[in-house]
Amino acid sequence: MSSRREFILQTSSFCAAAAGLGFLATLDGCKTPSGLALSSYDAATNKISLPLSSFNGHDKLVIDGPGSEYRIFLMKKSDLEITALQLKCTHRGHGVDMEETRLHCPLHGSEFDFDGNVTNGPAASPLKKFPATVEGGNVVIVLV
Repeated sequence: MSSRREFILQTSSFCAAAAGLGFLATLDGCKTPSGLALSSYDAATNKISLPLSSFNGHDKLVIDGPGSEYRIFLMKKSDLEITALQLKCTHRGHGVDMEETRLHCPLHGSEFDFDGNVTNGPAASPLKKFPATVEGGNVVIVLV
């Protein structure tokens, strides 16, 4: 039979190992979700920047807005023309999801095309559009 001291050391080691494994499991949640690209936000200029290569051969991309208040949909029309839309429904302000052929608000069913225009209500106004340019291999979005 082990002494009290050995028992405490063994259980402490076990608890530390279990806590470490639990921490490692949470790191998986730190990965960028599928379809989201990493970007940087400059609060002084109110601009978001990300490499044009983030599109990785696709023409559509979703990034987080500043403070993760909302997401931004990016549509690459060419290497020089990018559309940037706030994924926030103009009907009730709910988040909008990117789907294969449309942008869809799951709250009340509003739908938008990839230019932000309403294709199905109840939303009556298009999604907010941000100016976006390509500068030195980076997409730069001005949050106005």
